[in-house]
Amino acid sequence: KAPKLFYKYDAKNGLGALKLKEGATSNFNAHEIFGKTYYPLIVGGKEAEAMKKEKLFSGPGDLVRGFFGKDMVVIGVLEETGTIVDNVHFTSLGEADFQ
Repeated sequence: KAPKLFYKYDAKNGLGALKLKEGATSNFNAHEIFGKTYYPLIVGGKEAEAMKKEKLFSGPGDLVRGFFGKDMVVIGVLEETGTIVDNVHFTSLGEADFQ
């Protein structure tokens, strides 16, 4: 199994040259849904395909409960770049938040 890669994304700085295939960065904020906090998640293109195949989500707006101990809402999927970025999960959480 490939290691899971996370990057703490700062929405103020944008995605640079990276482009979303699905979703919108304007939704990159924590969401309160039925009294529970869901953190935003942007998924790299290859990782998104693997997660969709595993039926973890089907597209932006889907909730992913208990994702490495956190509840997430998928807000976007990146276009594939042919680089390591295709396997990265972009989130507002830092390393300490996953421990």
